[in-house]
Amino acid sequence: MRVTIILIFISSIAYSQANYLEDGERGAYLGLGLYSGNNQTDLLLGGGFSPNGLFEISGALQRATIDEDFGLRNAYGLGLNAHLKYFVIKQSDIPLQLDLTVGSGIGRVTSDEIKAIDWDITSFGYSIGSNVYYDIESNTNISIQPYGSIHYNVTKIKVDTNGFGSENDSDTKINFSLGVNLLLDLDYNNFAISPQIIFQEGGTRFGIQLSYIFR
Repeated sequence: MRVTIILIFISSIAYSQANYLEDGERGAYLGLGLYSGNNQTDLLLGGGFSPNGLFEISGALQRATIDEDFGLRNAYGLGLNAHLKYFVIKQSDIPLQLDLTVGSGIGRVTSDEIKAIDWDITSFGYSIGSNVYYDIESNTNISIQPYGSIHYNVTKIKVDTNGFGSENDSDTKINFSLGVNLLLDLDYNNFAISPQIIFQEGGTRFGIQLSYIFR
């Protein structure tokens, strides 16, 4: 049974908010994300903290719904991932930002059919990547920040077949992403809307993130 299509760990949709902060500024955030495509739909609840606008730690809980065409009716996955990010370029006199990101995640896939045969499908993944952001000046309380990213992702799948041994599989992908952050200034805090498109082997994914930033 090949299960590499079930990618519970999706590093390329890591949450972030340090790109909204100035160098030396502290902030935290909460966010909600919805992504679809490539045989699954994902709902994420995430958050993170940056002590200085340069370094950030973030994490997200994920629920993935697997398309029935894959052969597992009503299958879904639950996952948890975490990311560390550091901005190697962030200066007040230029509108460009560049970060380096590493991440890791775990997950489990299940359905009524999987439970009935007492199988256990788990996943582990890791990633490295980079994001580049460009800040567009605006005279309104809405800031615009286009961005692009590239991530190298590895996901390892293990299927335990209840006494009949286990099967291991792995999947490696390079993801390219394009998106735009729309930041609404709310006095001391901010609200962000971030649509995104992800290009990867096997299909294209579309998504949107909503974030509230505490500054």
